Amino acid sequence: MRFAERLAELGLSPEIIAQAETIEDQADDFRRLTHARGGLNLTQAANFLGVGPRRLIGWMIGHGWIYRKGDRLEAYSPKVAAKLLFVKVLSIPRVDGTATITAQVLVTAAGLARLAREMPTDNPKGDSNG
Repeated sequence: MRFAERLAELGLSPEIIAQAETIEDQADDFRRLTHARGGLNLTQAANFLGVGPRRLIGWMIGHGWIYRKGDRLEAYSPKVAAKLLFVKVLSIPRVDGTATITAQVLVTAAGLARLAREMPTDNPKGDSNG
């Protein structure tokens, strides 16, 4: 039996029951999200969270999720071990027939859920670019 149904049995107001149903649905969505497979690149994760990519990257650097190594972004090992981030190795073919190997930081579903909880998403300046 769902929580909202239990509240209805107790005779609580329809407004409270509607709020409980909304919260319960959001919790179900959140639970499904945390068990999803795959990952999003940092731009996609920022869009999902409703912030600009620069803001997300800056927050993640400042809070020990990722760091800059030259012109690349790298994931900190504890975040990879906690399955909040993972690194995808890419082989990019070049014109001369050789390949460039590079790595890309991706955010897992569990990482998105954690970021949604921990990262402030208010945007006082209205700047969608971060």
